[in-house]
Amino acid sequence: MRIFGKTLAMLVLSAVSLSCFAQHTFKAGNIKFKKFEFVDPPKYQNSGLSLASSVSSTGMKWLMVHIEYELISSAGKTKKQKSEVTAIKDLEVELYISVPGKTGEDVSPRILITGKQKLWMVRNTGKRHNVLFVVPPQIFEQFAERKTGGNGFVVKGIVVFKSGSDTMGWETFSTGREKRKEIAAEFNTLLRNRTTFKVEGGALPKEKSPWVWINSESFDLPASLFEGVK
Repeated sequence: MRIFGKTLAMLVLSAVSLSCFAQHTFKAGNIKFKKFEFVDPPKYQNSGLSLASSVSSTGMKWLMVHIEYELISSAGKTKKQKSEVTAIKDLEVELYISVPGKTGEDVSPRILITGKQKLWMVRNTGKRHNVLFVVPPQIFEQFAERKTGGNGFVVKGIVVFKSGSDTMGWETFSTGREKRKEIAAEFNTLLRNRTTFKVEGGALPKEKSPWVWINSESFDLPASLFEGVK
């Protein structure tokens, strides 16, 4: 089965082209991948049910991507003006992950897993903010060359922050040794290439994952909770 979606290249082309942004609400250096690793899902106390897992034949782990960032003022503003940036009503966070495609399947050498979430009223409190994405193990089991990581299984990612049509910041990560510009250029190529195998929506936002109730006080609220609120 081949999963095709809309062409994503135009969506983040301005971010991965390495040109200067028209506006800077985030400094790229303040965006950090705090965690980019395979983990076990959280376990909740149930009501006495004893169920055997049937979703994965290999007991694979989820890929957790924890991103930390800071909301700061636009470049060039004075200290007095910095206080005027109080909140972004709808902050969009887009994540793109690249892993080796599964040999023998109808997939590209490296597949692209995407995810996005919109956060409501992200405030400039002077503290760092958190964003969480997770990728279910079944996606790696079905489409990835290796199921559990390790040598030769290089996972790469790029996160893009947007507000409306403005790209506010971006950052990259790799379990290999590639530099930031090299990773960005590779994603630019993947997004432009129509033959790239894409699993759109495969990177789940926190509110749609088993981690939905974990450390909820440390995360901004999803905009989906406030649909219709002006």
